[in-house]
Amino acid sequence: MADDYRFDLERLPQGARDRVAEQLDLLEVHGGERDVAARVLAASRFVARWATRYPERFRTLLAEGFPCAIPDAELKLGAGAEELDSALRRARNQVMVCLGARQTLQQDTPQQTVAGLSLLAEELLKRTLDWHWDELVASRGQPMTADGEPVRPMIFALGKLGGGELNFSSDIDLIAAHTATGMAGDMAVDDFMARLIRRVTNSLATVQGEGFVFRVDWRLRPFGSQGAPSASLAALDSYFELHAREWERYAWQKARCIAGDVDAGEAWLETIRPFIYRRYIDFGQIAGLRAMKDEIDRDVRVRGREQDIKRGWGGIREMEFAVQAQQLVNGGARPSLRQRGFAASVAALQTEELMDAPFAERWLQHYWFLRRVENCWQAVDDAQSHVLPLDEEPRQRLLAALGFADWGDFEAALQHVRTQVRAHFLELFTPTEDADLPPPALALLRELETDAPQWPELFAEFAEPLDRFWKAARRRCSDGESRQQTFELGVRLLDLAPDTTTGLRVLPIVEAICGRVNYVSLLREHRDARRELVELCRRSGEIAAELARQPALLIELCTPESLYDPPSRLRLRAHIERQLSAIDAQDFEEQLDQLRRIRHSVALRIGAAEVVHALSLMRVSDHLTELAEEIVRGALNVATAQMRQRWPRMGELPFAVVAYGKLGGMELSYSSDLDLVFVYEDRPIEGVEQAPPVFYTRLAQKLIGALATRTAAGRCYEVDMRLRPNGNSGLLVTSLHAFSRYQQESAWTWEHQALVRARPIVGDPTVIDAFTALRAEVLCRSRDPVELKTEILEMRAKMRAELGPKDGHFDPKHSPGGMVDIEFFSQWLVLSHAHEHPSVTRFSDVLRVLESAAAQNILDTEAEQELAHRYRALRAQVHADSLDSAEEQVPPPPAPALLQTFYGV
Repeated sequence: MADDYRFDLERLPQGARDRVAEQLDLLEVHGGERDVAARVLAASRFVARWATRYPERFRTLLAEGFPCAIPDAELKLGAGAEELDSALRRARNQVMVCLGARQTLQQDTPQQTVAGLSLLAEELLKRTLDWHWDELVASRGQPMTADGEPVRPMIFALGKLGGGELNFSSDIDLIAAHTATGMAGDMAVDDFMARLIRRVTNSLATVQGEGFVFRVDWRLRPFGSQGAPSASLAALDSYFELHAREWERYAWQKARCIAGDVDAGEAWLETIRPFIYRRYIDFGQIAGLRAMKDEIDRDVRVRGREQDIKRGWGGIREMEFAVQAQQLVNGGARPSLRQRGFAASVAALQTEELMDAPFAERWLQHYWFLRRVENCWQAVDDAQSHVLPLDEEPRQRLLAALGFADWGDFEAALQHVRTQVRAHFLELFTPTEDADLPPPALALLRELETDAPQWPELFAEFAEPLDRFWKAARRRCSDGESRQQTFELGVRLLDLAPDTTTGLRVLPIVEAICGRVNYVSLLREHRDARRELVELCRRSGEIAAELARQPALLIELCTPESLYDPPSRLRLRAHIERQLSAIDAQDFEEQLDQLRRIRHSVALRIGAAEVVHALSLMRVSDHLTELAEEIVRGALNVATAQMRQRWPRMGELPFAVVAYGKLGGMELSYSSDLDLVFVYEDRPIEGVEQAPPVFYTRLAQKLIGALATRTAAGRCYEVDMRLRPNGNSGLLVTSLHAFSRYQQESAWTWEHQALVRARPIVGDPTVIDAFTALRAEVLCRSRDPVELKTEILEMRAKMRAELGPKDGHFDPKHSPGGMVDIEFFSQWLVLSHAHEHPSVTRFSDVLRVLESAAAQNILDTEAEQELAHRYRALRAQVHADSLDSAEEQVPPPPAPALLQTFYGV
């Protein structure tokens, strides 16, 4: 838009200029208001006609700055339908005049314009429905179910109105429903509702002296024009279970209940979320949306509407398709993407890192530019048109509304936007054109497609996995086309594999997705994802195995920029909170699945970053630890919310989760269990009648279930509770007082060793502080150094006998000089010196314990560095073994003499 634009009446063609001047004289508008009125009248013949009909009211609105409130005086409805219809049209036209004037004068943004139009449609629809409902109830009786419950209507808005982004002269896509079947006197509810919908439609859509209110389209209802005008919720449930088609997922994505029993309607909409958003990543949806858009494109070409700013290339529809496609693909796994409006959807995609911030900003700018053009053009005559004018007069009127100096400038800006929109749309929706397969791969593909394959000699070493893959595809693929696509995908991946080991890791993944069109489509659509898959399989056998166990993780391969960049703790916490808050609080199963999906996807990103050396060992451990802590936090929130359903007035809970072992020591690996202990303050709980031990036991059980129960999405973590007081024979939860007494009076030395690595990770701050103080007090107790060392060495000998290698090979954890030896030594340092040097109790991880000991001159610096270097090397070996890394491992340095002396080796 030109910054120096000034409206000039002289720019209009002579006839239009004369009409506007004549209208200004008739309206008796003078002074500064005349210039404002001139631009408003020039921009819209619809506004000009209304102003000529109601000159006094126009002058009032002009003086007041065109306020958009619905004029209640117009809607003081009497007893007759004709008076209702006339009042609705008067109110509608006045608000539309104000909205049109405000957008011309740039008093409103395009966002405010579409929101105002949507609110107008909602309000008038509500009043119309309520009026006709009351009339019908008065004449036919209140509809009732067989059980004597009242039946209520509801209206769902789809499309632009559902998203709260209606355009200036839009149809409103509506679907009617009612809460249940029943009777209204001697009339069936279905007939009662059909009569109601006819009356509502006539009131809104019939063209009368004042025009119409809104054109109404009911064709998106179940079974289309052949279906009942209104269906009961039970009938809708049956329809979505048995008859709904794929395109209806797209149509219902923006659905919103806007009239009638809105609460019941919104609650019912939650029940069809699994139909709209599959619980897995739904990459197959791209193909369906592409087919739908191709059909629209064919219609545009047939009708010669390539320059249609809504349906044509680079238009509004392509922008909406691009955003809704990503929502439908990812919304099942990421509930926060289930937004109705375009702007909210783009914001969610940006937050979920599926759109980068600069692109999201440009995308919104392009969208609102096109929506402003659409609204300004439709406001010229209150006409439903998206094809821009060819004649000079309407062009100049549109320019007056948009604020462009001339048509050339406007066309250049429009073409720039449409070109960028089209480029992104094609990038998202154009199928990948793959190179031809080489002859050996083609020979393998031909064999896979036969009934008795004979594997080419070049692939003889893959015979066994190829047999399994072939059998799985024939058993699981529902038709010949999907089987052929699966075979071709397998051959392409095998052709990409640089060596036999990688190929042997890739084939089980393709076997795992046989018959799962969604994942086959993902890899067929994304050439980059195939390359990332093969590279990860080359580098790590464990990552390959995890992808075979959890094919939903394949979606991560589509965005390499995030695949090798695990989220920070704050980003991860915000992500978990967003996803859980977007799920119905009653849907415990979906909450658990969501936690598991996040846990597995982030762990994959950490592993991928490690195998490509994008993260150091210490940062890998930090990320794995932070992931576990945030998953525990999310699981505790879920468990607490479940308890709150029973005790809605429940106050804050003085409860905390304490991590021991690898999690406590911030040295978690990929396969680590979580060693947890639960502590609480033993006092009555506000709003809960149960005794604290009983209540917290139940809370702990729910928390453990949220973490460890295996669902369709796997499990988060195994949970080990054996380190609680009295081990497996002890209570699941422990009060702070009981925990203190046990540690002071009954705990074994090995339990104090474990306490060195204990660390509260989530819960009530007061309980966390109390536990931290209690831990320091126990660790700082004076101990007999000889007796302490004897007990530690005895425990180490028992562990080595039970867990150490039996075949003589070196185990980085349990062999002499291994990680456990260093951990026991660090624990001995704390327990034997903390009474004189309390600062050594501050940290729970081995490396910082060693640093603290060196800082206090308990350990000399050279010994500390030597132990730390060996410990890092051993941990790196454990991580490499856990990932089944392809890289050759460097042997750890020899065990330090200090360690050999301590253990008497």
